[in-house]
Amino acid sequence: MATMAIALRPPQSVRTMDDMKRTTPILDRNVAIWLVALVGLCAGYFLGVMFGAREVVVRENTPDNPAAESSVNLMIVEPGGIVRTWNTVTWHESQSVHELLEEVAAVGAITYLSKGGTGGLEISSIDGVIANPDDGLAWRYWVNGQEPPRTPDKYNLRPGDMVVVALAKQAAE
Repeated sequence: MATMAIALRPPQSVRTMDDMKRTTPILDRNVAIWLVALVGLCAGYFLGVMFGAREVVVRENTPDNPAAESSVNLMIVEPGGIVRTWNTVTWHESQSVHELLEEVAAVGAITYLSKGGTGGLEISSIDGVIANPDDGLAWRYWVNGQEPPRTPDKYNLRPGDMVVVALAKQAAE
């Protein structure tokens, strides 16, 4: 009969429940890290909601800074995408868009021509670029992002206004 040899290992120490309580962590380390991160995110969110800005107001028809309280801004978009700006042009009572363009032209910054049209003066040329109704293009203007329904000589500006003038397709009448 054949005999088989079995290797016996030395006996390991037996651990009691008290030993296991002292050495086994309650939470795995990775779980603890994730819980701390989650609690931190929740706390940040609630603090942001409680103390954060309620709304951002870009502008509500009021001057943004002391210079804007007595000035207007002009931006001319020329053909080819060239943009020219004049910030803090001095504002005066009853100043129209037409007068603003004349004042910028008076100091030699641009050349500006207007002509009489239906209901008032229209912009006919800026820096030698003539509006051509046959091509469907006209010099148009916007104040604070809105196109007023009046000709440039009939629209009075307020301090802090931003005027954009561009050669664009004519508005449908």
